[in-house]
Amino acid sequence: MNEFFKRLFVDPEPDDPARFGKEIATSAKRYLAFMIDYTWITLVLAGVYPFFMPELWDQKQTGELVVSLIPVYCLGVGLFLFRDGFGGSSIGKSFLNLYVVNLDQEMSLASQTQRVKRNLLLVILPVEIAAILLDKYARRYGDKWAGTLVVERIKPPKVRRITHKALGAMTLVCALWSLYVFAQPVSIKKASGFQQAQESLTGFSPLVEVVGEGWEFGYWPEVEYALDHTTYGFEVNGSLGKTKVEVVLDTTEARPKVVDIRLIRDEKSR
Repeated sequence: MNEFFKRLFVDPEPDDPARFGKEIATSAKRYLAFMIDYTWITLVLAGVYPFFMPELWDQKQTGELVVSLIPVYCLGVGLFLFRDGFGGSSIGKSFLNLYVVNLDQEMSLASQTQRVKRNLLLVILPVEIAAILLDKYARRYGDKWAGTLVVERIKPPKVRRITHKALGAMTLVCALWSLYVFAQPVSIKKASGFQQAQESLTGFSPLVEVVGEGWEFGYWPEVEYALDHTTYGFEVNGSLGKTKVEVVLDTTEARPKVVDIRLIRDEKSR
Protein backbone atom coordinates (compact mmCIF):
# COMPACT_ATOMS: atom_id res chain seq x y z
CA MET A 1 0.00 0.00 0.00
CA ASN A 2 2.85 2.38 0.85
CA GLU A 3 4.41 1.67 -2.54
CA PHE A 4 1.07 2.49 -4.20
CA PHE A 5 0.81 5.94 -2.57
CA LYS A 6 4.50 6.60 -3.12
CA ARG A 7 3.99 5.98 -6.82
CA LEU A 8 1.03 8.37 -6.92
CA PHE A 9 2.42 11.30 -4.98
CA VAL A 10 6.22 11.19 -5.37
CA ASP A 11 7.00 12.68 -8.77
CA PRO A 12 10.46 11.58 -9.94
CA GLU A 13 12.25 13.72 -12.50
CA PRO A 14 12.16 11.79 -15.80
CA ASP A 15 15.11 11.58 -18.15
CA ASP A 16 15.23 14.18 -20.88
CA PRO A 17 13.04 12.60 -23.61
CA ALA A 18 14.91 14.53 -26.32
CA ARG A 19 17.92 12.24 -25.76
CA PHE A 20 15.79 9.43 -27.15
CA GLY A 21 14.25 11.37 -30.04
CA LYS A 22 11.05 12.07 -28.12
CA GLU A 23 9.34 14.88 -26.26
CA ILE A 24 6.74 14.86 -23.50
CA ALA A 25 3.18 14.93 -24.85
CA THR A 26 1.27 18.10 -24.02
CA SER A 27 -1.98 17.99 -22.07
CA ALA A 28 -3.86 19.28 -25.16
CA LYS A 29 -2.67 16.35 -27.26
CA ARG A 30 -3.42 13.94 -24.43
CA TYR A 31 -7.01 15.23 -24.29
CA LEU A 32 -7.45 15.07 -28.06
CA ALA A 33 -6.11 11.51 -28.18
CA PHE A 34 -8.49 10.48 -25.40
CA MET A 35 -11.48 12.06 -27.17
CA ILE A 36 -10.62 10.16 -30.35
CA ASP A 37 -10.44 6.91 -28.37
CA TYR A 38 -13.63 7.68 -26.47
CA THR A 39 -15.46 8.39 -29.75
CA TRP A 40 -14.49 5.19 -31.55
CA ILE A 41 -15.12 3.00 -28.50
CA THR A 42 -18.54 4.62 -28.01
CA LEU A 43 -19.42 3.99 -31.67
CA VAL A 44 -18.36 0.34 -31.35
CA LEU A 45 -20.56 -0.16 -28.29
CA ALA A 46 -23.47 1.71 -29.91
CA GLY A 47 -23.22 -0.60 -32.91
CA VAL A 48 -22.98 -3.78 -30.83
CA TYR A 49 -25.53 -3.33 -28.05
CA PRO A 50 -28.69 -3.80 -30.22
CA PHE A 51 -27.69 -7.42 -30.86
CA PHE A 52 -27.69 -8.11 -27.10
CA MET A 53 -31.01 -6.44 -26.37
CA PRO A 54 -33.59 -9.06 -25.32
CA GLU A 55 -36.86 -9.55 -27.16
CA LEU A 56 -39.61 -7.27 -25.84
CA TRP A 57 -36.94 -5.23 -24.06
CA ASP A 58 -39.29 -2.30 -23.47
CA GLN A 59 -41.37 -4.54 -21.18
CA LYS A 60 -38.40 -5.75 -19.14
CA GLN A 61 -37.26 -4.57 -15.73
CA THR A 62 -34.08 -2.49 -15.57
CA GLY A 63 -32.23 -5.33 -13.84
CA GLU A 64 -33.01 -7.74 -16.69
CA LEU A 65 -31.70 -5.25 -19.26
CA VAL A 66 -28.51 -4.74 -17.27
CA VAL A 67 -27.88 -8.50 -17.15
CA SER A 68 -28.51 -8.83 -20.90
CA LEU A 69 -26.01 -6.06 -21.65
CA ILE A 70 -23.21 -7.43 -19.44
CA PRO A 71 -21.23 -8.60 -22.53
CA VAL A 72 -21.40 -5.04 -23.90
CA TYR A 73 -20.16 -3.59 -20.61
CA CYS A 74 -17.32 -6.12 -20.56
CA LEU A 75 -16.40 -5.22 -24.13
CA GLY A 76 -16.29 -1.53 -23.23
CA VAL A 77 -14.09 -2.14 -20.19
CA GLY A 78 -11.78 -4.36 -22.24
CA LEU A 79 -11.43 -1.80 -25.02
CA PHE A 80 -10.51 0.93 -22.54
CA LEU A 81 -8.05 -1.26 -20.63
CA PHE A 82 -6.29 -2.62 -23.72
CA ARG A 83 -6.63 0.44 -25.96
CA ASP A 84 -2.87 1.09 -25.85
CA GLY A 85 -2.13 -2.28 -27.44
CA PHE A 86 -1.06 -0.89 -30.82
CA GLY A 87 2.68 -0.77 -30.11
CA GLY A 88 2.17 1.28 -26.97
CA SER A 89 -0.38 3.53 -28.64
CA SER A 90 -4.13 3.69 -28.84
CA ILE A 91 -5.82 4.72 -32.08
CA GLY A 92 -6.02 8.30 -30.81
CA LYS A 93 -2.39 8.33 -29.71
CA SER A 94 -1.23 6.84 -33.02
CA PHE A 95 -2.98 9.63 -34.89
CA LEU A 96 -0.94 12.18 -32.88
CA ASN A 97 2.37 10.23 -32.81
CA LEU A 98 2.04 9.56 -29.07
CA TYR A 99 2.88 6.38 -27.21
CA VAL A 100 3.46 5.10 -23.69
CA VAL A 101 6.99 4.53 -22.40
CA ASN A 102 8.52 3.01 -19.28
CA LEU A 103 10.16 5.64 -17.06
CA ASP A 104 12.34 3.05 -15.34
CA GLN A 105 13.96 1.76 -18.53
CA GLU A 106 15.23 4.79 -20.43
CA MET A 107 12.00 5.61 -22.23
CA SER A 108 11.62 2.10 -23.66
CA LEU A 109 8.19 0.90 -24.71
CA ALA A 110 5.93 0.26 -21.72
CA SER A 111 4.97 -3.36 -21.13
CA GLN A 112 1.45 -4.63 -21.71
CA THR A 113 1.00 -4.96 -17.94
CA GLN A 114 1.97 -1.32 -17.44
CA ARG A 115 -0.37 -0.18 -20.20
CA VAL A 116 -3.32 -2.00 -18.67
CA LYS A 117 -2.39 -0.90 -15.16
CA ARG A 118 -2.34 2.80 -16.09
CA ASN A 119 -5.82 2.53 -17.60
CA LEU A 120 -7.36 0.95 -14.48
CA LEU A 121 -7.52 4.35 -12.80
CA LEU A 122 -9.79 5.70 -15.54
CA VAL A 123 -12.59 4.69 -13.18
CA ILE A 124 -11.90 8.06 -11.51
CA LEU A 125 -11.98 9.86 -14.85
CA PRO A 126 -12.67 13.42 -13.54
CA VAL A 127 -9.67 13.15 -11.20
CA GLU A 128 -7.48 11.80 -14.00
CA ILE A 129 -8.49 14.65 -16.31
CA ALA A 130 -7.61 17.21 -13.64
CA ALA A 131 -4.29 15.45 -12.95
CA ILE A 132 -3.16 15.88 -16.56
CA LEU A 133 -3.72 19.63 -16.28
CA LEU A 134 -1.98 19.99 -12.92
CA ASP A 135 1.01 17.74 -13.50
CA LYS A 136 4.04 19.42 -15.12
CA TYR A 137 4.67 16.31 -17.23
CA ALA A 138 0.95 15.87 -18.11
CA ARG A 139 0.93 12.59 -16.21
CA ARG A 140 -2.22 11.29 -14.63
CA TYR A 141 -2.28 9.10 -11.52
CA GLY A 142 -2.50 5.99 -13.68
CA ASP A 143 0.84 6.92 -15.27
CA LYS A 144 2.45 7.49 -11.88
CA TRP A 145 1.14 4.20 -10.53
CA ALA A 146 2.36 2.23 -13.56
CA GLY A 147 5.64 4.16 -13.89
CA THR A 148 4.82 5.38 -17.39
CA LEU A 149 4.93 8.56 -19.41
CA VAL A 150 3.22 9.53 -22.67
CA VAL A 151 5.71 10.93 -25.17
CA GLU A 152 5.61 12.13 -28.75
CA ARG A 153 7.84 10.86 -31.52
CA ILE A 154 9.78 13.75 -32.99
CA LYS A 155 9.12 13.49 -36.71
CA PRO A 156 9.29 16.14 -39.43
CA PRO A 157 5.80 16.76 -40.84
CA LYS A 158 5.09 15.14 -44.20
CA VAL A 159 2.04 15.80 -46.31
CA ARG A 160 1.78 12.13 -47.30
CA ARG A 161 1.86 10.92 -43.69
CA ILE A 162 -0.75 13.46 -42.60
CA THR A 163 -2.97 12.59 -45.57
CA HIS A 164 -2.78 8.87 -44.84
CA LYS A 165 -3.70 9.42 -41.20
CA ALA A 166 -6.61 11.68 -42.11
CA LEU A 167 -7.92 9.11 -44.60
CA GLY A 168 -7.50 6.35 -42.04
CA ALA A 169 -9.42 8.33 -39.42
CA MET A 170 -12.26 9.11 -41.84
CA THR A 171 -12.45 5.46 -42.93
CA LEU A 172 -12.65 4.28 -39.32
CA VAL A 173 -15.34 6.81 -38.40
CA CYS A 174 -17.40 5.97 -41.51
CA ALA A 175 -17.14 2.23 -40.83
CA LEU A 176 -18.16 2.56 -37.18
CA TRP A 177 -20.94 5.03 -37.98
CA SER A 178 -22.29 2.62 -40.61
CA LEU A 179 -22.25 -0.18 -38.01
CA TYR A 180 -24.21 2.05 -35.64
CA VAL A 181 -26.77 3.08 -38.30
CA PHE A 182 -27.38 -0.45 -39.59
CA ALA A 183 -27.63 -1.90 -36.07
CA GLN A 184 -30.30 0.48 -34.75
CA PRO A 185 -33.25 -1.23 -36.53
CA VAL A 186 -32.30 -4.44 -34.71
CA SER A 187 -33.15 -2.99 -31.29
CA ILE A 188 -36.25 -1.20 -32.61
CA LYS A 189 -37.63 -4.44 -34.04
CA LYS A 190 -37.15 -6.24 -30.71
CA ALA A 191 -39.41 -3.79 -28.88
CA SER A 192 -42.87 -5.06 -27.95
CA GLY A 193 -44.39 -1.82 -29.23
CA PHE A 194 -42.87 -2.35 -32.66
CA GLN A 195 -44.10 -5.93 -32.84
CA GLN A 196 -47.57 -4.90 -31.72
CA ALA A 197 -47.67 -2.16 -34.36
CA GLN A 198 -46.50 -4.60 -37.02
CA GLU A 199 -49.12 -7.18 -36.06
CA SER A 200 -51.86 -4.54 -36.25
CA LEU A 201 -51.23 -4.23 -39.99
CA THR A 202 -51.96 -7.92 -40.63
CA GLY A 203 -55.28 -8.06 -42.43
CA PHE A 204 -55.58 -4.26 -42.52
CA SER A 205 -57.73 -4.03 -45.65
CA PRO A 206 -56.82 -0.45 -46.74
CA LEU A 207 -53.18 -1.53 -46.86
CA VAL A 208 -53.97 -4.62 -48.94
CA GLU A 209 -55.91 -2.46 -51.41
CA VAL A 210 -52.89 -0.21 -51.95
CA VAL A 211 -49.97 -2.66 -52.09
CA GLY A 212 -51.69 -5.97 -52.84
CA GLU A 213 -51.18 -9.38 -51.26
CA GLY A 214 -47.83 -10.79 -50.13
CA TRP A 215 -46.36 -7.48 -49.02
CA GLU A 216 -43.24 -7.12 -46.89
CA PHE A 217 -41.70 -4.47 -44.67
CA GLY A 218 -38.59 -2.46 -45.51
CA TYR A 219 -35.47 -2.70 -43.35
CA TRP A 220 -35.62 0.82 -41.92
CA PRO A 221 -38.46 1.41 -39.46
CA GLU A 222 -39.05 4.87 -38.07
CA VAL A 223 -39.98 5.60 -34.47
CA GLU A 224 -40.99 8.79 -32.68
CA TYR A 225 -41.43 8.83 -28.92
CA ALA A 226 -43.73 11.26 -27.11
CA LEU A 227 -44.93 11.50 -23.52
CA ASP A 228 -48.24 9.72 -24.13
CA HIS A 229 -47.74 7.86 -27.41
CA THR A 230 -45.23 6.25 -29.76
CA THR A 231 -45.45 6.42 -33.55
CA TYR A 232 -43.92 3.66 -35.69
CA GLY A 233 -43.39 4.23 -39.40
CA PHE A 234 -43.16 1.38 -41.90
CA GLU A 235 -42.35 1.22 -45.59
CA VAL A 236 -44.47 -1.56 -47.11
CA ASN A 237 -43.70 -3.08 -50.53
CA GLY A 238 -46.22 -5.21 -52.40
CA SER A 239 -47.17 -6.39 -55.87
CA LEU A 240 -49.23 -3.25 -56.59
CA GLY A 241 -46.70 -0.73 -55.30
CA LYS A 242 -45.39 0.62 -52.05
CA THR A 243 -46.62 2.91 -49.34
CA LYS A 244 -45.68 4.26 -45.95
CA VAL A 245 -47.75 3.44 -42.92
CA GLU A 246 -47.77 5.08 -39.50
CA VAL A 247 -49.09 3.22 -36.46
CA VAL A 248 -49.72 5.23 -33.29
CA LEU A 249 -49.66 3.46 -29.91
CA ASP A 250 -51.10 4.92 -26.74
CA THR A 251 -48.44 4.40 -24.06
CA THR A 252 -50.26 5.88 -21.07
CA GLU A 253 -51.26 2.40 -19.86
CA ALA A 254 -49.14 -0.59 -18.85
CA ARG A 255 -50.13 -2.39 -22.06
CA PRO A 256 -49.84 -0.02 -25.07
CA LYS A 257 -52.70 -0.12 -27.55
CA VAL A 258 -53.04 0.90 -31.18
CA VAL A 259 -55.12 4.06 -31.50
CA ASP A 260 -54.51 5.07 -35.13
CA ILE A 261 -53.20 3.70 -38.43
CA ARG A 262 -52.41 6.14 -41.24
CA LEU A 263 -51.50 5.35 -44.85
CA ILE A 264 -49.07 7.74 -46.51
CA ARG A 265 -49.24 6.64 -50.14
CA ASP A 266 -46.13 7.00 -52.32
CA GLU A 267 -46.81 9.19 -55.36
CA LYS A 268 -45.29 6.63 -57.76
CA SER A 269 -47.71 3.95 -56.63
CA ARG A 270 -50.83 5.96 -57.44
